[in-house]
Amino acid sequence: MLDKYFFEILVALIFLISLLSTLIFFLAKRIQKDTDIANESIRKTREKEKFILESLDIIAKAISQEQCEISEGCIRIRMLIGRSKMLDSKKSDYQVFFKMYEELKDFKTHEKRNELAKQDRMQEDMKRFQIENQYHEQFLMAVTKLHEDVKELL
Repeated sequence: MLDKYFFEILVALIFLISLLSTLIFFLAKRIQKDTDIANESIRKTREKEKFILESLDIIAKAISQEQCEISEGCIRIRMLIGRSKMLDSKKSDYQVFFKMYEELKDFKTHEKRNELAKQDRMQEDMKRFQIENQYHEQFLMAVTKLHEDVKELL
């Protein structure tokens, strides 16, 4: 009986092996493609995080060296810390950035600031200076701590 159907069975087995080989090949290609996409996503995330950390490092240095106003540094730091996945934005050392930002966020910047009358601009500056003075010491301590934390991660 085996002799009678030998060639049919052989053809069927060859067909099944070919079918399974093709299926395995396409699944392997799909897995490779998914792996490449995942690796690219991880690479982009790492690059983004590195950019954020390097930016925070530069801002912290600029503030420490008095090359950047505290209010401007606060706004920039607050925005970057919120985007970082490696830094804990809820850390008590960093809360001064969020408190100070809440007081600064409504101030006019760029073109809108230039559109203000001189008197209004001066009033905003006075309020900003008051906020900077209020948080000055606590802010500088937080910047120092942030700089240390960023250096550990870079």
